[in-house]
Amino acid sequence: MNLRPYIFCLLSAIIFSVQPLRADSGEKDPVLLELRDSMGSAFNVGDSARFFEAVRNLEDYYLSRNDLHGYYTQRCNEIVFLLNRQDVFEAYRLSIKLSRELRERKLDSELYMALNMQGHIYHFCGNKAMARKCFNEVLERMEREGYIEGMPPIYMNQVQVEIDENPDEAMRLLDEAARVAETTNETHRLVDIDTYRALCAFKKGDMKAFYDGYQKYKARQAEGYSSVHAKMLEIYYLLAQGDVAGALALTNDDDIERYDTQTYIYEKVGDWKNAYLSLKRQMQANDSINTVILSNSMLGIQNELELYEAEREAAHQRIVALLAVAACLLVIIVALFVYAHSRRRHIRELREARDRALESDRMKTAFIRNISHEIRTPLNIISGFTQVLSDDTMLVEADERRHITGMMTHNANLITTLVDELIDLSITDSSARPEMSDEVDCNQLCREVLTAHEENRPEAVQVLVVSQVDDSYRLLTNRAMLRKILNALVDNALKNTEQGQVRICVERQPSAVAFAVEDTGCGIPAADAKRIFERFEKLNAFKSGLGLGLPLARVLAERLGGTLTLDTTYTGGARFVAQIPLP
Repeated sequence: MNLRPYIFCLLSAIIFSVQPLRADSGEKDPVLLELRDSMGSAFNVGDSARFFEAVRNLEDYYLSRNDLHGYYTQRCNEIVFLLNRQDVFEAYRLSIKLSRELRERKLDSELYMALNMQGHIYHFCGNKAMARKCFNEVLERMEREGYIEGMPPIYMNQVQVEIDENPDEAMRLLDEAARVAETTNETHRLVDIDTYRALCAFKKGDMKAFYDGYQKYKARQAEGYSSVHAKMLEIYYLLAQGDVAGALALTNDDDIERYDTQTYIYEKVGDWKNAYLSLKRQMQANDSINTVILSNSMLGIQNELELYEAEREAAHQRIVALLAVAACLLVIIVALFVYAHSRRRHIRELREARDRALESDRMKTAFIRNISHEIRTPLNIISGFTQVLSDDTMLVEADERRHITGMMTHNANLITTLVDELIDLSITDSSARPEMSDEVDCNQLCREVLTAHEENRPEAVQVLVVSQVDDSYRLLTNRAMLRKILNALVDNALKNTEQGQVRICVERQPSAVAFAVEDTGCGIPAADAKRIFERFEKLNAFKSGLGLGLPLARVLAERLGGTLTLDTTYTGGARFVAQIPLP
């Protein structure tokens, strides 16, 4: 027998009976009572406009009192109302939403409500296996959370699933419901359970138990109690008494359910023709209901699809907006990166300019200090000897006069050399590439350089040329610049060598001619290999000179396309190597 409409009549009672599960949920509050009565009235007449407005007001009231149990109970009433209207899809959607919301809020103690609604939806759709599973889990959760007084209606839900196919199991579930109801002393619940027991007894054919149950209900009715199953109990009683017409009369106002009940009555009395006609009308009515359900479900699905499309379009627009924002941010980041890079480069250039300015200032200071010392000293010597020679009162011997003259000449040459170095350095910094058209006799040039420094050679120092090329070998280069390089290297070697040798070594290499100047002097530490080529740098401040000889020699070597380096592997003195490239 199809009991779907009967289920919906029962559901409202079940939901309302679950409301006061918490102690004092506002039963004496006149505002609450008015809101509940308004919602219940709209529910019973199926007025959707009034119902949803009333249930929203009731939900807001519970939320204002922070009564989440009452609030979610009304959410369940929304689902039941939708089931009464055969709007299965929307009811299912709300049950899923309810379950998700309870889980998100971590309200595990209230999760049984969503499961109970899903059980009713599955039962309505004919999926009894899933309905049983949901109702069993609801009972387990309610017992675990202490909602004992709310368990009997869930047992009654299970009874509706089992009563047609398994009345013995339905009877067992009713016994469980009665056991729980007795512990909570809910007489009205026990009346419903006893009435349902009588119905199950009739289904099983246990007429004695049925009559006992009927008499028990009538006694309770005399005491003022009623049951949602009373009408079906009266129909079964008239049928048991043989009053078929009376039983059928009670089904006439039962809408679609009457066909199911009438079919059952005709089956019990063996009137198969009318049973067939009633069953046919029942199937037509069910088809009509199913069509409505399918139509509502399809409409719900269509609405969901439209909502999904709207959300997808909104999401697409959000993504486009986010991409636009990301693109703007990327442009800003790139602009900031370019600006930061430019800023760092500018700061680096400023730092380099500052360093150059500081270096220039240092070089200027060193130049002034060195030039004042290096020029003043020989000038003082020359000036002093000039005064001696111009004083008529002083008698100067011829040998002493020659010595004085030589000293004056030597110091004048020193000043000239200093000035020449300054001029040469300024010229090399500003001139274009030199002419490379001189055929230079390498060995002859080396000997000329040594001869020019003969006067400056200490007596204990021997100078010589060690060449691996023939005297006829010629190198195409700039003679004057090569000579200045060798002069600077030999002059530096003689200043720092007190005894031993100063050698100019000539070697032919695959792509260059190497001129090496070696000495047996004090040597140069490897740590100072780069510093000695800086302008105005002198390792020994007491040596004469401005510290421009070696820097000038390196600049000249580079302008000839070659290099000038200190051989840091050389021991026993210093060794400088100038490599002049072959044409």
